[in-house]
Amino acid sequence: MAITATIAASPDLPDGSTVFYSANANAVDASFSNAHSVAGSATVIGRKVAISVAMPYLWKLVAAGEDMTVSMFVSANSSVAGVGHSLTASFSKTFATPGSGVTTPVAFSGAL
Repeated sequence: MAITATIAASPDLPDGSTVFYSANANAVDASFSNAHSVAGSATVIGRKVAISVAMPYLWKLVAAGEDMTVSMFVSANSSVAGVGHSLTASFSKTFATPGSGVTTPVAFSGAL
């Protein structure tokens, strides 16, 4: 999977701030439970955060087309004018699990 997120940063999150993320994918069917995750950080630039991450996976499923869910959680802490801020956002999409060898783009957008 090729997961991207474009996030508008709050004025409470100045340029140069670090945003932490975790991306998770899972699929559960009658016989197997599959999950994979990646985590990292990105920097606020121009009041925006751009995240791009590849998530390779190899899963066993009973039947083609079982649903999978991809989610992303982002968080940041900042201090502006002596006031501390803790910001979080989460995104999620569910779709049919793609076939083997397919790179599936998953895009999220929102605000933090």
